[in-house]
Amino acid sequence: MTQYLSQESLAWLLWCAFLLGLLLGAVYSLFAIRRAAFLRLHIPRVVSALFLHLEDFLLCTAAGVLLSVLYFATVSGVLRLMALPVLIIGLILWRLTAGRLIAACTDRILHLLAALCRWIVRRILAPIGHALRRAYGRLCRLVSMRRERRFRRRLARRAKRITLRYRAALLAAAEQGTLPPSEHPKFGASVKKSNQRNE
Repeated sequence: MTQYLSQESLAWLLWCAFLLGLLLGAVYSLFAIRRAAFLRLHIPRVVSALFLHLEDFLLCTAAGVLLSVLYFATVSGVLRLMALPVLIIGLILWRLTAGRLIAACTDRILHLLAALCRWIVRRILAPIGHALRRAYGRLCRLVSMRRERRFRRRLARRAKRITLRYRAALLAAAEQGTLPPSEHPKFGASVKKSNQRNE
């Protein structure tokens, strides 16, 4: 026994099915533009065929899911087969009107898309890339400066320790009277230079 539906519900179902057919036709036109772009870019046929089958599968799956949602949203899930011919009519009507117009303007659409992509790359992506490069260079310089400061501090601490040890060794040698003479091969030249500077 079939469930009774009001004329308003049926009209709403058929109208939504017609709009869904137009929507699926528009999506198919977008897929056609993608195929034309692949032909321009000389994409291998295997890749193009793979995308073609994937798009057909996605389109059929989306049509089934959307039609089921449409049934549940308009007539509470009651199956009415008259929605399918109306959906097909909407799809064919799109293909015969706006679909033909889009197919005739595919070259211009691809040209506009290429110009838009170039504009996005030139005006948006390129400045972002330059800013990221500058930020990376500044970060690298900052890290190298910090490393250099750490190295200088470490070197200064080590030099200070060596100086303190050398001074302590000289003081201990002076107290014991074991300082090397000025003619010593290691210390004679440095002592003579220091004496010349003092004079």
